[in-house]
Amino acid sequence: MILYLLTILFMLVFLFIVVSYYYSSTREAINEMENDKRKRKDALNSLGNLKGRNLKEITDIYGDEYSTVIENDKRILTWVDPEGFNLVLVFNDDDICESIIHQTK
Repeated sequence: MILYLLTILFMLVFLFIVVSYYYSSTREAINEMENDKRKRKDALNSLGNLKGRNLKEITDIYGDEYSTVIENDKRILTWVDPEGFNLVLVFNDDDICESIIHQTK
């Protein structure tokens, strides 16, 4: 009987440790994602108006584009973020942003 109770106690302690570890690592991951999102938002705001910015400045903040379309000697670049941010910009041959087609934050 004592062996049975000790086994159950051991299983409960083990379960508590596993759940605590899972919760803490999940919480750390969520905090890290929120901090990254906050840093990215601050970086995006630091760019200000994107019109007239070069492609390098924009990709340093937004990362590589999701897709590129060439139309009338202009490049239309799209960025898509899983958090709902979408950006579509038109660039000339000198990699300068000429216009913003779509932007959501």
